[in-house]
Amino acid sequence: MPKFTMRTLAWNYWGASRASTARAIREMICESNPEVVFLSKTKSKTPRIGKINSKLKFVDFHCVEPSGRSGGLALFWRLSVDLEVVYSDINLIAALINSDLPNSPWLLFAVYGPCKRNNKMNFWRMIENTVLSFSRPWVIIEDLNSIKKIDEKKGGRSIFGSSNNCLKDFMSNTSAIDLGFTGPSFT
Repeated sequence: MPKFTMRTLAWNYWGASRASTARAIREMICESNPEVVFLSKTKSKTPRIGKINSKLKFVDFHCVEPSGRSGGLALFWRLSVDLEVVYSDINLIAALINSDLPNSPWLLFAVYGPCKRNNKMNFWRMIENTVLSFSRPWVIIEDLNSIKKIDEKKGGRSIFGSSNNCLKDFMSNTSAIDLGFTGPSFT
């Protein structure tokens, strides 16, 4: 299969209404010129995300509104990207990307994984079932709120075995490869 690249930026936005945060994301977009941008924890409703989309000069966006004062997801894309959102909920936006190679669509999961242990198992099962029924390439980006190994966690509450196994089981069952990340090791 031929190689292709698509610059994607994923960022835990922590509230889209702060001026300093908005400036930082605009600068990052100017520097890296991504085709797709995913923001999690926006804490913003659709009209606010629409204004951000206009300022960032993306052709379109998809918003998952926050639940109360927490959460919120936004996916933005440029005209050069043939993107179709196929599913979204409070933890993810799944999009089919058709623009990289002709007749070679792939699936993008833009994720802010569930924080609560009892929601993780269903979340990972749903993604696993989707991946296993999809015969094309796929990628997961952003914050999974899950770890493969205990040394990937620093501070906070201790992790119980079963919630820690969800990501490991998913990776094993789907033959997923961890591509790594750029940024601080612990957030």
